[in-house]
Amino acid sequence: MKKTLTTLFISLIFTNSAFAISKGQWNTLYKNCYSQKDGMTTKFWKAYCKCNANKYDANFSEQELAKWEKTVGNPTSNPTVVKFARQCYDKHK
Repeated sequence: MKKTLTTLFISLIFTNSAFAISKGQWNTLYKNCYSQKDGMTTKFWKAYCKCNANKYDANFSEQELAKWEKTVGNPTSNPTVVKFARQCYDKHK
């Protein structure tokens, strides 16, 4: 779980800011969460990562996301990251 959150945080750092989260941004969030090479090929991980990307898409514009990224700190203890991760985990476990 920590690896997933860290990967998600890193993906957020390297994205462009615009008016709203683009399809490319959503794909980046999803792909950096879901990694077939790490054995994350189950239906759970696919659903979890889709849910997680959707949470960021529904709650941030790209401008807000860029601003938030600068203040997020440790992603494993950030309340927003933890909240989204918990909601998606509970929904798909």
